[in-house]
Amino acid sequence: MLTFSKRKGGAAHRNSPLSHSPLRPFHMRAGRGSGKGYNMRDLYQRALRLLGVVPLLLLGAPGVGKTHLARSLWRARGGNDAAFVVVDCAALTPTLAESHLFGHVRGAFTGATNNRRGFLEEAHGGCLFLDEIGELPKSIQPRFLRFLSERKYSPVGSSQTRESSCAVIAATHRDLDAEVRAGRFRADLLSRLKAETIEIPPLCDQPDLVERLVLEAHPEIADESLRALVAEPWSEGNVRELLHFLRKLGALEAWSPGEVASELARVRPRERAQLDPEALAAVRELGQHGEWFTTRQLAARLGVSVDRARKRLDKVDGVESDGRGRGRRYRLKQ
Repeated sequence: MLTFSKRKGGAAHRNSPLSHSPLRPFHMRAGRGSGKGYNMRDLYQRALRLLGVVPLLLLGAPGVGKTHLARSLWRARGGNDAAFVVVDCAALTPTLAESHLFGHVRGAFTGATNNRRGFLEEAHGGCLFLDEIGELPKSIQPRFLRFLSERKYSPVGSSQTRESSCAVIAATHRDLDAEVRAGRFRADLLSRLKAETIEIPPLCDQPDLVERLVLEAHPEIADESLRALVAEPWSEGNVRELLHFLRKLGALEAWSPGEVASELARVRPRERAQLDPEALAAVRELGQHGEWFTTRQLAARLGVSVDRARKRLDKVDGVESDGRGRGRRYRLKQ
């Protein structure tokens, strides 16, 4: 799926550990590490060509980097941040959602003492990013579907039709097909949004992304420190967690191997202490004679999904890996 890798010329950012630095476009060369990741250059270029032509739907766990990818696509097209309008659909209440999205005119309802520009008007000529589209109130989904079809809308309380020429990117961590079956999301809106879908894999399956973010934060980091950060099982595939950790390392100037190891040990001390007895027993059974095993084998033994098995494996001490990426194997340390 997505492959992120080291950018060139990183030294210019040595004293700016990602405090304001967005992700660079993802179609970059491989970096220092040996992780294969998921080469997504063709899909990324395809998304760039389709941006503004059809809606793009980004799928992935919370914090996995959906907003960063959306901004990267927009900037790669030459767009600026001022024209990138973010809508937090989870914060839209059913009573005010229409007003926020489409705007309203004075007197449209009680308390509407002035005209209000909606997100669609603000995004005209730019990019509308609908974060957590699965939370969009169902009451306004028909109106938004009509906008996607015609690129026209009317502010609340007005009969005047307006146009908004904007690129549309939506993102969610929800299973929208399940939301449709549950009656919480319209099937016709989902069909429209799925014109082009990009699934973002967990961070543990994107070693090149971890590597690139680390190198952007500190281009001259020691290889041992870099390997430790790439090997860390960042929870829930969470890019946000990694960025916060890198900012902390930058503030402390703690980039040496010993300092990185010490800070990593402080990341989730309680989580690491809460061992999973069932997973530990399964790991010992699978690797009782030093044999290598995969998360798929562990998932089958535990009766859970591969992603869930990977998370439970993170809580088992004394396990080593033979590499990085989806195909890696594990065993008990000898």
